[in-house]
Amino acid sequence: MTPYRSIALLVCVVGLAACGGSDPGNEAVAHVGPRVVTKATFAHWMQVLAPQHMVPDPPRYVVCAAFERRRAARSPESAVIGSCRRRYEALKQQTLEFLISSDWLIDAAADEGTSVTDAEVRWKLREKEETFPGGHGEFEESLAAIAHTKADVELEISSELAVANIEAHLSRKEPRVTQAELEAYYRHDIAHFEHAEQREFYIVENIKERPLAEAMRSQIVSGDARISSNALGEHLERPPDMNDARTIVKAIFAARPGLVSAPIDVNGYYFLVEVRKVTPAQVEPFARARGAIQHTLTSEQRRRTLESYVSRWRNASIALTSCAPGYVVQQCKEYHGARAMQGLLRAE
Repeated sequence: MTPYRSIALLVCVVGLAACGGSDPGNEAVAHVGPRVVTKATFAHWMQVLAPQHMVPDPPRYVVCAAFERRRAARSPESAVIGSCRRRYEALKQQTLEFLISSDWLIDAAADEGTSVTDAEVRWKLREKEETFPGGHGEFEESLAAIAHTKADVELEISSELAVANIEAHLSRKEPRVTQAELEAYYRHDIAHFEHAEQREFYIVENIKERPLAEAMRSQIVSGDARISSNALGEHLERPPDMNDARTIVKAIFAARPGLVSAPIDVNGYYFLVEVRKVTPAQVEPFARARGAIQHTLTSEQRRRTLESYVSRWRNASIALTSCAPGYVVQQCKEYHGARAMQGLLRAE
């Protein structure tokens, strides 16, 4: 058995009850292969994951209902109980999916030959402790404040490391993107690397009368005035269809660089434009685009690899996961609804 392969057994002993025996807390809510998620484990993690660590109390929801009434005094009783029931069911689903998925991930890492080891978990745990100025004591206090135990943190760390190990393993197995693939992408999507002409300009806006605009232009041209340095400086890219461009945009691209335009009439107001810099249209060369293309193709390949892996992994894991009545979620083979599990691997 690989390290942490029976992690569900580890979290059975979070101070609630031991695994096995006749204690009702040890009754199984789910089996993940040979391992058991007990009612005690489930109840503990419901408290850990519940907002403010307050779990709604079925079937009558006495405590939850009292809390809800203080928040919404005018709500009818049916609405109060309904809210508590929905919160409980959502929390139950979240807890079961977390526990089952954690086992799935840890087992998947082991199956890929990248097991999560005791040493890795201890190292990550020590990293977390070192973020607290008060050291181990303060770390333990912080866990108690959020209803966590050390075993809880180890389970969370193991799941995170399993994801990282799986992704790194799949990445190492992927073939490198070839030069031919890079060049083919560049040729096929050459439009993505075409850059339209750009113009940098200053503009004087919303002059109320043409004579005022013409007088201002004459002063600028003669050197008696200039467009203020705090005038609106812009960079503008030539639209693909100049026929659809606004009047002011057409004027900017019609203007001669270094000269102040004649007054431009836009709905009865007048504008002056001075084009300061023109960057001609150009096609980005392959050598410059190569890095971005490689990143794109590598990301697409990684996504396909993960999608294929996740599909196989889910199907195999579901077949090994059975859940007790009342505890069926979409990871269970007894589940018959649509399965839409997301986020079990970061790059999904």
